[in-house]
This record gives sequence, C-alpha cells and structure tokens, in this order.
Amino acid sequence: RSTKIMVLSDYMKNLVMDTYGIAADRIVVNPGGVNLERFVPAADRNKLKEDLGFPCGHIHLLTVRNLEARMGLDNLINTIEIIKKNDLKIQLTIVGEGPERKKLEQLIQEYRLADYIRLTGFISSRSLPSFYAAADFFILPTRQLEGFGLVTPESMSCGTPVLGTPIGATTE
Repeated sequence: RSTKIMVLSDYMKNLVMDTYGIAADRIVVNPGGVNLERFVPAADRNKLKEDLGFPCGHIHLLTVRNLEARMGLDNLINTIEIIKKNDLKIQLTIVGEGPERKKLEQLIQEYRLADYIRLTGFISSRSLPSFYAAADFFILPTRQLEGFGLVTPESMSCGTPVLGTPIGATTE
C-alpha cells in the first residue's frame, strides 16, 4: 500500500520488483552514506593496532557481520586455514554476534586457528571506526542476499580497502 519503497541498491530494487511485482517507478534507490567526520583514516595506524591488541607485524583482516550462515564466514575461516599453511603472519578479527557463533568457534578450534582468528562479539558503534582504520583489509564474505553493506563504504572511508564476494549489491 506504500506509494514509494526505498532501497539501498539496484540489486535490492530488482529483488523487490521480482519478488513482489512492484513497479520500478515506485522504488527509490537511496545509496547508503557514511558520516565522514566519524569514519576517518587513522593518524597512526600502527599505534591504533597496538591499542586494539592486534599482534605486531601481522597483516590484519577485519570483517563485521551478523554471524549467520548466508554470510559465508565458514568459507573465510577455511581460507585462513589455507593461509596458515603458508606461514603468513595474518590475523582475522570477526566482529559480530549471531546463531553461527558456536559453529565458527568449533571451526577455529578444529583448524587450530586461535592464534589467527579473533571473535570479538558485538562492539559499540563508537568503537567501530577504530577497528576499520586499524585493519589492513576489510573482507566482506557473502553467500547470498547482500542488499548493500554499509560496512563497505565505512571501511573505505577509514582508508581500508575492501575485498568482497561479488554477490548481490557488493559489486555496486
């Protein structure tokens, strides 16, 4: 019954049109934005890494996701297990909570990745810009239905490049 429906990406616009038969002229794409005063590059990335407890001399990867199966975090953990075999100094920080947490903890234990992967759980929105700015790369794994992750422009605004699975709106 709405006269207009707002979405964050062309991907979501097409999904709404296909799923619900809504006409294109009733859907408005309003791309997500970032507060450029909050999400800024670190003045001293190494100091910030130290403050957050990131191990010195490592490549730091970050992902911020709901811990749900559709996010593909198990694939990311499998990838870290492969990287571990090549003796690269790498640390993955997974920020978020959700129903897959126990499964992810089990994978980390099974692959003996406790020194490579840290699950932080929920962190405050106040702390989030520091995590983005400290990371060397932000990883956006997705299996399906990525409407538009605000984590992508937030990370990029902090000067951290994003590597994302080409699913849904990630390519936009």
